[in-house]
Amino acid sequence: MPLILSFLLASAPTSQVLADGSVQASIHVDLAPELVWPQMDSPSKIAALSQAGGIESEVKEGECWLLHRKMDLVVYTIDWHTKACPTTSGLMETLVEGEGMKSYQSLWQVLPDGEGSLIQIQSKTLTSLPAPPGMVQKAAIKESEAGLRNIKAALEAN
Repeated sequence: MPLILSFLLASAPTSQVLADGSVQASIHVDLAPELVWPQMDSPSKIAALSQAGGIESEVKEGECWLLHRKMDLVVYTIDWHTKACPTTSGLMETLVEGEGMKSYQSLWQVLPDGEGSLIQIQSKTLTSLPAPPGMVQKAAIKESEAGLRNIKAALEAN
């Protein structure tokens, strides 16, 4: 395999739909986890690095954050509230309540990966919209991969 092709493949995110219907995407960055996590240790930091909008407000509550999220779709706006809390290896966000959402859970993790880190997002979204699960999963993969590419570029540029 040509060197440039192996470099491009190594720097691209990978993604899959898991047996439970959740989407998992990950990317390698050339920084140790102890250098990555401090830059990703809150929902607003992740949103800024990934360039993903949608957080209307973020309020700290103890170790956690209460978030108000909004996503404008072509014919509908999804408006929901979540709670994000640290885990031993990342940040878990779960649905509290929301219009247009039945359930939502995401887990951001930064894991050791050779001499760098593997940044991983796993999410499962069930909307109350008339959208097939495969369509929601495809959108989640597209958004996750774009966010991971943005995070990698931002972290490795510093």
